[in-house]
Amino acid sequence: MLRYLTNCVFVRASRGKGDPLPVIEEEIVWKLRRLHALSRRGAPHRPPENPHDAAEEQRDHSRGRMMGILADRGPMSQTALAALLDIRPQSLSELAAKAECEGLIARTPSEEDRRQTIVSLTDAGCARVAAFREAHRRHAEEFLSPLDEEEKKTLRGLLDKIIEGQEEERPDQNPEKSEQTEGGVA
Repeated sequence: MLRYLTNCVFVRASRGKGDPLPVIEEEIVWKLRRLHALSRRGAPHRPPENPHDAAEEQRDHSRGRMMGILADRGPMSQTALAALLDIRPQSLSELAAKAECEGLIARTPSEEDRRQTIVSLTDAGCARVAAFREAHRRHAEEFLSPLDEEEKKTLRGLLDKIIEGQEEERPDQNPEKSEQTEGGVA
């Protein structure tokens, strides 16, 4: 039997007299959730305060991913970019139009195939990506400051092991790997 205590630690009912036995797996999951919530505080990109802003938050996230991919891979066709982002080309057109209006990207016809549109970052877009990545790096450094380098490596290895196990169990729910390697911007 499980019960949830006010200090947010899961425990099993004790077997007679004595202290209850912790359910370590549930405690770890709870701590990971708590850690995730704490990591969002002061992060360069925060979730919306108003739940009605969720659609705008998703667009900002997608725009950040789009700009991160362009920063890492360079100019590419709108079709290829939509495929990397795993969104419909129409959705990318809407996303790109907004970023273009803000001066963050440029869209030009392809010289090889005039039916294709090439998307590239502008200088302002490159500056936005660089600023976001630097803010994200500083936030991560500050957030993990209680750990020494060896502890960070150990934590990374343990998290990799959990992630790999989950990806093997749920291959259909495996998020795009490029999110991990191609940092986005809001």
